[in-house]
This record gives sequence, C-alpha cells and structure tokens, in this order.
Amino acid sequence: MIFMYKFVKNKLDTLYSQLPSSDLELNHGDVPVEEIEVREMLSAWYDTAYQPVVTATSEEEIKTAKLRLNKLEATILVVLKNRVYQAAFERILTTQLESASKERLVMLLNQSKNRCAMH
Repeated sequence: MIFMYKFVKNKLDTLYSQLPSSDLELNHGDVPVEEIEVREMLSAWYDTAYQPVVTATSEEEIKTAKLRLNKLEATILVVLKNRVYQAAFERILTTQLESASKERLVMLLNQSKNRCAMH
C-alpha cells in the first residue's frame, strides 16, 4: 500500500503511523499541508500569545497579553471546526510533553469537540 505522507496514512488520523523526529523540519511529503499550517499557528500562539502571558510583569502587560491570547485562541477554535485541521492538532499534541501550555491546548481541543457535538 502506498501512502501520500511519510508519517500519516490518512489526513483524518489522530495518531502518526510513525513518529517524526522532534528535530526534523517537516515538509509536504511528510505530513498533510494542514498539519504544517497548524504547527505554524501553534508556534505563533506560543511565542506571541501564551508566553507573553506567562512572562508579563505589569498588570497592563498581563491585560494586553491576555487579549492577544484570547484572540488567537478564538482563531484556533475556528480552524479546529475543520476535521482535517483538528486531526492534525490532535496528532501534534501526541508528541508534546506534559506542560501547562499543553493542558491549555488540550482544553481548546475539548472546547472545539464540544462545540462540534452541539451542532
């Protein structure tokens, strides 16, 4: 059987067929393009929204950072309405170590699934 991707058999799989190395820069032959896009979103979420909330020192910084975090998370929730993006998000989470940021991402995933179940 021939697969389109090196690490994923089907775009809707929530687990990798083979775990990619953490130091490997993935390309279109390795995983679906949607996963590459989700990885870019999560990197932006962490660097420009989550981490600033954690490192903010003044109330004004915290307020501004939380607004940005809420905006990016609202965008992520919209993206997760698409099953292919949601599957990519879940796959990525399977490779993450336990942390406060992972807990927050799992919370977003659960919110997305609950919203989809309600419709």
